[in-house]
Amino acid sequence: MIDTRFLNSITHKHKIAANLHLIKAAGNKEKKDNDQFLLYNWEDFTERAVHYYNGFGEHGEMLSKGYLSGNTALITDILKKTEEHSLPYKGM
Repeated sequence: MIDTRFLNSITHKHKIAANLHLIKAAGNKEKKDNDQFLLYNWEDFTERAVHYYNGFGEHGEMLSKGYLSGNTALITDILKKTEEHSLPYKGM
């Protein structure tokens, strides 16, 4: 389980120029009132868009057998959409 108090205490001097994709674990809704689990708005850290997705399983279960395929499909969909909007690579 990630302790978001550390992430919230970091000083961010610059925003990144990238879209952010946040996959939320099931069950996080009950913990939203506990400062340990609150994370400031991701919109504060990027100049681009923040996309939120509902993942499968509680945080510690997201990569386990019962939830892995659903989360893998979600990540694959995110990557496909990202690829569709990416710039062509100009190699060296």
